[in-house]
Amino acid sequence: MPKSKGPLLTSTTKRSTTYSPAVEHGITPLDLDLAIGWPDGMEFVLSPKDQAAPTLATARDRGLLPSWERCQASHAVTVGG
Repeated sequence: MPKSKGPLLTSTTKRSTTYSPAVEHGITPLDLDLAIGWPDGMEFVLSPKDQAAPTLATARDRGLLPSWERCQASHAVTVGG
């Protein structure tokens, strides 16, 4: 992939628990349905993982997204609630 000619964007996350690939979920940041206002002419350099990530609709249709109840239960465990 060509190198970016503009400013770089780095995304980070903060975790309250140990990383566990089994509970990780990802969607492509280039999903048009997300309607992210990326600047015109921006060149993207995506990791292989992000390149292979599904759209939000595909993740939903494949049952890859956690339910609200599962998120609440996971949060309760991590914060002791």
